[in-house]
Amino acid sequence: MINNGDDDAVPVRISDFILLMMISTGSYRAGFLIINSLMMIVLNNNLNILIEMEETNQNSEEIRVRMPKKGQILGIIESIVGGSRMRVRCSDGKLRTCRIPGRFRKSMWVREGDTVLIEPWPIQGDSNADIVCKYTPTQANHLRKKNMLNF
Repeated sequence: MINNGDDDAVPVRISDFILLMMISTGSYRAGFLIINSLMMIVLNNNLNILIEMEETNQNSEEIRVRMPKKGQILGIIESIVGGSRMRVRCSDGKLRTCRIPGRFRKSMWVREGDTVLIEPWPIQGDSNADIVCKYTPTQANHLRKKNMLNF
């Protein structure tokens, strides 16, 4: 846009502007320098936009994590006893013997140090529980950042 003093902006194409500069200076070199400088400005602006988009994508990373419902507790597997049973250190400070229910037995593989979601039994709930869900390492790190795994 070129302002001619009457507060009326006149739209000008870049090619017209470059042609005007080439005619007024009398050399093609000035026109090429202007083209190069304009291209660098456009490229730098696009690069800044791309960098900003990457930063916002990194900051808005969303992780889907199953949160404990009422009656469920987070825990970390301390040792595997055998027979699909293991000892789990729970977030309430208790050590429980947990089992993998039959519906998860072949699909859920756990190791020592894995983070799990457990549901204590209605009877003997202080010493026994069922494993409801196993968290991936990324989900476990997310829970640690939220201070839900602070034991």
